[in-house]
Amino acid sequence: MAFPQHWSSGEHEQHIERLRQLNYEKSRLIDRSGSSPMGRTHH
Repeated sequence: MAFPQHWSSGEHEQHIERLRQLNYEKSRLIDRSGSSPMGRTHH
């Protein structure tokens, strides 16, 4: 995954945090539906 060079480290961190949050929500939804046994190993 490539990031624009002009981004400050702060913007980069915010972007990573947003992606992490989205992935967390997604994995929680998948886990709740019971279609992903993998999700249960994560908090």
